[in-house]
Formats: sequence, C-alpha cells, structure tokens
Amino acid sequence: MIAKLYPILLWCLLLFTACTAAEEEKQKAIPKIKDVAAIADAESAETPMSAPNAGNSTQKPDWKAFEEGESLAKSSGKKVLVYVYDPDCSNCAEMEAGTFSHPVINRLLKDHFVAIKLNGRSRETITARGRVFKPREIPGTEPFHELALALTKAKDALELPAVVFMDKDLNMIEVLKGTISERRMEVLLKYIGENHWPNVDAKLYADTLSKEIQ
Repeated sequence: MIAKLYPILLWCLLLFTACTAAEEEKQKAIPKIKDVAAIADAESAETPMSAPNAGNSTQKPDWKAFEEGESLAKSSGKKVLVYVYDPDCSNCAEMEAGTFSHPVINRLLKDHFVAIKLNGRSRETITARGRVFKPREIPGTEPFHELALALTKAKDALELPAVVFMDKDLNMIEVLKGTISERRMEVLLKYIGENHWPNVDAKLYADTLSKEIQ
C-alpha cells in the first residue's frame, strides 16, 4: 500500500517545493518602498537638507485634520500622506521649514495625495476607519496619541518625524521614520503617487527617474 502511495507523495512534495520557490522569488521581486528611500539617501549623502526657505517658497502643504482627510481621500480617490510630528521636535520643525516648503514637493502632494498633519501628542479624540483613538497616558511623560502610535507601528514611544503612506481607503503602504530630505521625498512621492511602487523595481525606478530637485 505504501509503495503505491509513494509516487503520489513524491509528486506532492515536488509540487510543494516548486510552489514555495516560486513564492520566494515573487517576494524577492516585489519592490520595497524603503529601498527607494535608501537609494535616494545614498544619492544625496553629500547633500544635506536645504536650509529653511531654500526652495524660495513660502508655500505649505494644504494640511487636513485626520477625519477630514479620510473623507477627502475617499471622495477624491487620492492616496494619503500622514505627517506625524511633535510641536517640540526640532527635526520636525526643520523638515517643515525645508522639505515641506519646497515648491516641487508641494506640487506633488497637491497632485497625488491628501496631506494629513497629525500631532503625535494631540489630546483630541480622533475617529479613523470607524475606530476611536485617544491620547494614551504614559507615566512620567506627556501622553502619546493612540492613532500616532498605531500609524507608526510603535508600542509606547514615537520616533518623529514620521511619514505614513496610505491608499484612499487608509490601507497602509509604508511608514518611514526620521527626517526626509527634499530629494528623497521627491522620489517617494513620484514612486508612490504615480503608482509605480506595486510593479516597478525600486532601484530601477530611482536610477532612471529624472529628478527635478538636484
């Protein structure tokens, strides 16, 4: 009996092995947004973030509150960029004065995204995707907001600034923590906003993109 089943078991094992290998190759082929971020950083390693107003622009993103932004994303079909900050964070202030003041960045945000600004220490109650989020009291420090913790995948502390990319239904695409330069942000906004990220290799995209910010 066992001898008769052996060819069937062997065939099943070979099929399983082939499927597993194919899935591994598929996963390797999926471009990672963080790869684009790393590439952009490597290219601009010798070029620090511009000083405030270096882009010769006083323009700022049209920031929305979270609940308003969620509604606008659904009606417009645009992707969502959530900027999580702390009013007392010096790196956040630097990023707002530099990256988010650049005219190219503001144009790309306007064209492809609903821009949401979220205070990581907000004391407001916020409803997102039908769930209520509140400030979380943490002994010995000011409270962090539950929504900020959830979006940045943090447990009890925030690493700010942070930028969260989401689709129109607020499904997570990627979260990036730390300061993002103008050049890096341009690559990210085009890669995600123009919908290249699901199918185009990250390195190939970054290498062939004609960048506006030098």
